[in-house]
Amino acid sequence: DAHVIGLLLKAGADVESMNPEGQTALMVVARAGKVDAAKLLLKYGADVNAKEQWGGQNALMWASAQGQPGMIRLLLKAGADPESPNAEGETALMIVARTGNVEAARLLVAAGAKVDVPPKRIPYFKMGKELKALLNEAGSGEVVTPEPRRVLEVPQRLVGLAPLPQEGAEQEARLVVVRIDRELGPE
Repeated sequence: DAHVIGLLLKAGADVESMNPEGQTALMVVARAGKVDAAKLLLKYGADVNAKEQWGGQNALMWASAQGQPGMIRLLLKAGADPESPNAEGETALMIVARTGNVEAARLLVAAGAKVDVPPKRIPYFKMGKELKALLNEAGSGEVVTPEPRRVLEVPQRLVGLAPLPQEGAEQEARLVVVRIDRELGPE
């Protein structure tokens, strides 16, 4: 909450102090979309381009991953670098491409995020037609989505063996089924 953050900062709290995961307060409020709190942290000198210790993500990447357009606008206006990569070499736009958030992609492209990156570096699996069109229009070449994977018939003996509850696990599940099916052979 911005009020509590303000009290802590007025009492001398370090604006760049990190939590156990290596994230600054600005990164945490960026992920949550707390624009008023972020404005206060920036007023007290928070580094808009600071990176967390383990993954190298910055506040803009956290806001982008969570689809926080108001926060993205604020961070870009405060000088966030849309081309700054994390430890995996991903930029905020690459993260947005993975989530499929068109509004966030528009903001990043308007701020100068480069669209022309090697296709293997952008995860396109959730990219809808509107986002693909935006990136095609902004870039110099066509954004190519990977060939759709063929849908596998799952042998009855494998159904229900290993539920994968996490979001986005569908691709992993298909790979697991392929590996299991190759080892067990068709029925």
